[in-house]
Amino acid sequence: MTKIRLTRGTHRFFDQIVAAQAATVAFIVTVVARQRADIFKGPLGGPISQSCYTTDEEIRFNPLEPLDVISGTHTEVNLMIEPGGTRPSPYPDPTGVQLLMGSLFEHAFITYFAKNEAAIRSRHGAKARWPGVLNFGRIVRNSFAHGGTLNITDNIPGQWRGLNYSSTVNGRRVLYNDLSSGDLTLLMLEMDGAF
Repeated sequence: MTKIRLTRGTHRFFDQIVAAQAATVAFIVTVVARQRADIFKGPLGGPISQSCYTTDEEIRFNPLEPLDVISGTHTEVNLMIEPGGTRPSPYPDPTGVQLLMGSLFEHAFITYFAKNEAAIRSRHGAKARWPGVLNFGRIVRNSFAHGGTLNITDNIPGQWRGLNYSSTVNGRRVLYNDLSSGDLTLLMLEMDGAF
């Protein structure tokens, strides 16, 4: 297991990931509470896991940590990256719950990219010279901002963890076919290290 401590000072996507995690926790707690189950034995009693499509790992986080950051009582969250996760099956037509949960991380990713695009350009110049992970992130951001499907119009491809996006795959849904919230977390970690 790898533990990564996230703070505002160490990770540019901190606020975005905390908001997405806290909203995920709130949704899960609400569902459990509606079933009149004990939220402290359920979702608040253990880690929340996020599976990945690109690796046999799971991202886990303590559900109380993002809530504590949002409420102002803590300033960090910890991610545990655990080997041995099971890659999910593709979902070309995601369910309503998947769309809701996915939208939380799509929004986090779009915001993260928008806040940092100037820093990326300052470090690397024109996008044709960006490292593959940053162009991959740019392509993912564009898909999320335009309905969740790939639409590459500049002929600049992006690669990450065995995924290669170019205009030949335009129209492909990204979330739940190639990436999950766990993958987006890993992608932001790697992007942060590239600029």
